[in-house]
Amino acid sequence: MRLDIDGLDKLQDNIQQVVQKGVDELNKGLGKINDSVVNGSGYNKDTKSASTAAMDTCPNCNARLTLLGNGVKKCEYCGTEFGMPRQDTNTRTVMDSVFDFVEKQQRLNMETQAQKLENERIKAELKCKRMERRKRRCVTRKLITFFVFAAIAYYCYTHQDVVNTIIQIVMTKLV
Repeated sequence: MRLDIDGLDKLQDNIQQVVQKGVDELNKGLGKINDSVVNGSGYNKDTKSASTAAMDTCPNCNARLTLLGNGVKKCEYCGTEFGMPRQDTNTRTVMDSVFDFVEKQQRLNMETQAQKLENERIKAELKCKRMERRKRRCVTRKLITFFVFAAIAYYCYTHQDVVNTIIQIVMTKLV
């Protein structure tokens, strides 16, 4: 039995494409959530609380804050920056762990398939060896039978008087 490497490569490529598509969709969703949180589009401006309104002004000079992106705001007057830039390290770590998990599962599945194929190959080899032994035994039996009958025939041919005597004795006992 032959291990189909091309089929396993195609399976691996398909799994990687599916995982990449899922990661892209996840990143799009995270990007939308990030945009709505950073830009405040997830909130109705009429229902903003006092604490949200306070974040629109600088606590140092009460000047208006402008959004720089990634959750960082900067005071227009004094130049102080507020907020920490959002880092995608957690997202990337999650994506890396997803890729690692999928790759590990894929490797385990491929190893399991390879082990199954190897077991099938071993079983087939054992079956062939058993069949060869049976065939050799069968041929050996046929050869032994042939030589026994040849020996009996030769004996009968060379000793016809003994054979005729045995036949007469058997015939008298039967009648």
